[in-house]
Amino acid sequence: MPSGASYRVVPERELTRLQYQMLSTQPDLILQYAHHLAAQARARGGGQAHGQQHEPSATRQAEVQVFARSWAALNGRPSQALVDPTVDLARVSRFTRAHHYVVPLADKTPRAVD
Repeated sequence: MPSGASYRVVPERELTRLQYQMLSTQPDLILQYAHHLAAQARARGGGQAHGQQHEPSATRQAEVQVFARSWAALNGRPSQALVDPTVDLARVSRFTRAHHYVVPLADKTPRAVD
């Protein structure tokens, strides 16, 4: 992949149905998948993967960026972003506390489920 290139990844095309279902609601798995995508991109020569298009830069192979657009509706609440789409997940350590990249609940009150 050429330096400064950007591309979008569709996880449903690469993961099993169960893996995708688990990924869609678990921020730690989103981070783990982002690291997998970054490793793949580095092996191909750099670029930016998964999600928002950002201004390309003179990217070296080690400067891969991974952004996620992941939405979830939790416990009857309205759907909202699960992880911050502006955070480069390739740079987030797997040992970092989730509050650095997980979006806080906008609606703190769960809805009654019928």
